[in-house]
Amino acid sequence: MRNNLLNRIARSLIRIWQTPMTTSNDYTPMEGSSKPMDDSIREILKKAKTIAVVGLSNNPERYSYIVAKYLQNHGYHIVPVNPNVTEVLGETAYPNLSSIPFPVDLVDVFRNTDAAGDVVAQAIDMKIPVIWLQLGINIPNVQEKAANTDTICIDRCCIKVEHHRLMI
Repeated sequence: MRNNLLNRIARSLIRIWQTPMTTSNDYTPMEGSSKPMDDSIREILKKAKTIAVVGLSNNPERYSYIVAKYLQNHGYHIVPVNPNVTEVLGETAYPNLSSIPFPVDLVDVFRNTDAAGDVVAQAIDMKIPVIWLQLGINIPNVQEKAANTDTICIDRCCIKVEHHRLMI
């Protein structure tokens, strides 16, 4: 019941926004069309295998947990990043991105806007290919920062909602 409600709220928020969802690099929004964005996101979701979830809680009621569990159930290797836990969803947790001893394809950020800026900077420095900022995170100039690198940044949408919409 809770998952269905969260899905409906997230979809409503995506439809309400007047500005298109954005990525840096090869995506230029076309007026009145989300097709290029859908193709880009679908390709990202197909290529990503290992997803670091920054701010992943071990509380099953938290949205970060719900999203990570969904992704794990759909074949992604989830890497919890949270200095306050040692394990989430059966996976070893790391205190920060730089502590992860293997490559990460995508970082999904569940932190408040103030803390998310440091996560984005760290992910760009580490050359993580894709940064996904969850709903409600608003970092000024994030697209410009990512555009100056080989990093793709997706914001203003939920990875779980987009995966379900485009991949199921």
